[in-house]
Amino acid sequence: MTSPLPGLNRFEPLRQRAAGLEDQAAKLLAEALRRHAQAESRHAELCRYEAEYAERPLPETTGVNNLRHNAAFLARLREAVRFQTERLAGSVQEVDQARAHWLATHREVEKLDRLIAQTAQEARQKDARRQGREMDENAVRGYMARRLLAADGSA
Repeated sequence: MTSPLPGLNRFEPLRQRAAGLEDQAAKLLAEALRRHAQAESRHAELCRYEAEYAERPLPETTGVNNLRHNAAFLARLREAVRFQTERLAGSVQEVDQARAHWLATHREVEKLDRLIAQTAQEARQKDARRQGREMDENAVRGYMARRLLAADGSA
């Protein structure tokens, strides 16, 4: 945002830096959201698989070893679901932190934008007052010049 008003260019490096930090925070948030979606998907998949496996009827001819194997597999599956549940909770925290970080950087950019707009408005008002004074001074000079010419012409 290059400004035609003098003095506002001093804000440009700050604005660019803040916008860069905001972009970086947005990328981190997007990555956290992607990881969260993956964790959510994996958790749902494991829960479905556990439910299907737990509901599956065992054949009547199943031996003791097969029953132990089945129980051990179901226990490992439940442990995987528990682990994935913890991982999902961690990804929620990660998303919350990334969102808070992005929001903070976004607010900084907005503050700078407001400061730049306010400074520009003040500069325009100052310039308008200066131009008004110049116009008044020119009008007075013109009036005085006409009076002097009129006085010289009548003398």
